[in-house]
Amino acid sequence: MIKFSIITSAFNAEKYIGASIKSVLANNYPDFELIIIDDGSTDNTMKIIRSFDEKKIRIISLKHVGPANARNTGIKRATGDFILFLDSDDILAVNVLSTLNSRISKQNYDFVIFQWLPFKKEIGDTRELPHATNSIDGMETTIWNKAYSINLVKEIEFPSDTTFEDVAYSAQAYIRAKNIGYIKQTLYYYRQRENSITRKIHNPKRRLDILVGFNKLIQDINNKSLKIEIEEINQIGLLINQIVYAHIKCILRENRLDKDAYFVLSALSKFLKNNENLLHCKFYRNRKRNDLAKFLMFLINRRFYKLSRLILKFNG
Repeated sequence: MIKFSIITSAFNAEKYIGASIKSVLANNYPDFELIIIDDGSTDNTMKIIRSFDEKKIRIISLKHVGPANARNTGIKRATGDFILFLDSDDILAVNVLSTLNSRISKQNYDFVIFQWLPFKKEIGDTRELPHATNSIDGMETTIWNKAYSINLVKEIEFPSDTTFEDVAYSAQAYIRAKNIGYIKQTLYYYRQRENSITRKIHNPKRRLDILVGFNKLIQDINNKSLKIEIEEINQIGLLINQIVYAHIKCILRENRLDKDAYFVLSALSKFLKNNENLLHCKFYRNRKRNDLAKFLMFLINRRFYKLSRLILKFNG
């Protein structure tokens, strides 16, 4: 039987942390630990966590160090064979651990991708279809719809002190994995919140954090000992191009085009330009979307930022 370590980083999560913990404890599976890292909460998060009299819950209290450092700490303290990540406002399916145990035990996987579904207030209140496929660009950058063998995560870590700490993490695990599994079943539920980090309008300079993880991923591509397949490199190129392009679009849509915005747009476009031979300059599998992205990047590389914003406004 596989032991799972479920790692949750919580900061001022009093509104949802209780429901998140209950979803873990609802799993009818005996061998797991829930490691909750309280990241310096100033509300009732710790009080709610301590209200659960459960030996499987391990609590680590830190000063506010950010999710990357908190998760790295959780991994170092984990005693399980496999690691799962759970955001403090999300929900695990009641059968996630038994399902993973069955599939991993039979197939000897060291990295497993499974589907996830968004919700707002209650599970099933959106009309979206389950997310995630079994390719590097299709599995998405989210870390919580995967299970990682402990040996795998010992080889990688979240970049310290970054906002978008997880953009490259799963891809780094994927290319190191010896046997990858895919479960076409929804085992994770993601709560959509207007004030979540993925929905906030960031200081544009914080978006440069994505390059920290992606530079590590590019180092991996150039690491001959990893023996990465050509198709995997193509998928990594799609992933990186899509995410960087998405952040560029966010800046054009959400931020004033001031000195900071121009600096970040220039840095992001320069990163893609410098790595275009490696990343093959493809943004989407869909030809129409890919052609639009290429045209916008052509304009951005020539600093036609206002024109790019105008075209984006009318073309999504």
